[in-house]
Amino acid sequence: MDYTWVGNGTQIYGTQGAFIGRTAYFNYQIKDLDSYSWDSVDYLASCSRDKTVIVWRYENETLDKVCTIREHTSFVNSVCFASIDDKLYLYSGDSSGALLITDVLAQEVCRKVEKAHNDNICSLHRGEMGTVLSSCWDGTAKVWQFEDKIKEYKVSSTACWDFKQYSID
Repeated sequence: MDYTWVGNGTQIYGTQGAFIGRTAYFNYQIKDLDSYSWDSVDYLASCSRDKTVIVWRYENETLDKVCTIREHTSFVNSVCFASIDDKLYLYSGDSSGALLITDVLAQEVCRKVEKAHNDNICSLHRGEMGTVLSSCWDGTAKVWQFEDKIKEYKVSSTACWDFKQYSID
């Protein structure tokens, strides 16, 4: 499945954009779109400098807004989905270093890790076996199992912009 962002690059400042996924298409007005993430099947999450995360559901070739998460206190830079124990969670990271974990189906924030990082969380990615990978402007990369940090790497004296896990078969 291939999803494409259509607009002015990856960040939109006060302009209108559109997502094209499968054959779905929708327009919206948003102040600043910073990141988006698809789960493997039905959900899309978008985050913004207006401190919100929006969860969308893809069904019958349309995208409908499921909920808006407003618990972040600074702009949200990164989102990713993770399946843990047959539940779908959405991780979102903000510029203060806070990490929110939302139960997508219950539509509620179930955990907030206030100082997951010491600075802006600039990337979140799904890892293997239910883990989530994060990276930060403070030069660290971390591996999370739900809200527990299980591994930390100091990878740079400046920002660590991205952190991904690859398997070589």
